[in-house]
Formats: sequence, C-alpha cells, structure tokens
Amino acid sequence: MEGINLESVKNNVVIELPLTKRQWFAGMALQGFCSNRDYLISANESAKKIGKTLAELISEVCYEHADAMIFASQKEGTNAQ
Repeated sequence: MEGINLESVKNNVVIELPLTKRQWFAGMALQGFCSNRDYLISANESAKKIGKTLAELISEVCYEHADAMIFASQKEGTNAQ
C-alpha cells in the first residue's frame, strides 16, 4: 500500500458539515490516540511490521472504534449513526 501524500491532502481538504456521528466518533478517537505518546510509539512499531504508515493504521483503528461505538449504541437502543 502506498503512503498518503500529505501535501495533496493539505491542499485539497474540504470539510463538509455537519459531520456524521461515525466521523465525529472517529475524530474523537483520533484526538485521544494522538494525545497518548506511548500509544503512538507502539502503534508506529506495529504499523511498520504490517507495511503501513502510522497515519494509515491510526485512521483504520479510529474508524473501527467509531463503528464499535455505533454498534454498541444501536444494541442499547440509543441509535447513534
């Protein structure tokens, strides 16, 4: 898998509001992960082992957490989407 071209991302970002709950949950997970230095070090090592960049791995993990939050809320009847 090819790495993300950050210059391309920086120059072409359009934020569409409102965010979906999935996007919001993923963003909150990203904020938490990025605030934890030990997690970032460990995740970077894991990413290298599986041939991904740290950004790719964390992005995937954040959306996995978001999906889990939505699933849990639907299970409990709060219906977050």
